[in-house]
Amino acid sequence: MADDVHVTLHALMRFLERVRGFNFDKERAEIKKICAGVTNGVVKAHGCRFEVKEGNVVTVTPAMPTPNRTTRLKHQTKGKVG
Repeated sequence: MADDVHVTLHALMRFLERVRGFNFDKERAEIKKICAGVTNGVVKAHGCRFEVKEGNVVTVTPAMPTPNRTTRLKHQTKGKVG
């Protein structure tokens, strides 16, 4: 059953790279250019926040955070009668 299998992020990236032909080197170079010179902090560009810790870009998030699942569900059910 497909639900029993977990696909790691590493496996997904290798699939995209090796099977689908996605070029991560190009994207990595773009991120490095955006965050050049930052050792610690946040770089805002392209509608995103690039978080840099000790010279490593550790995560990228939308500049405007999206509501979490709980908030979305609360708004979807607001006004509905049981």
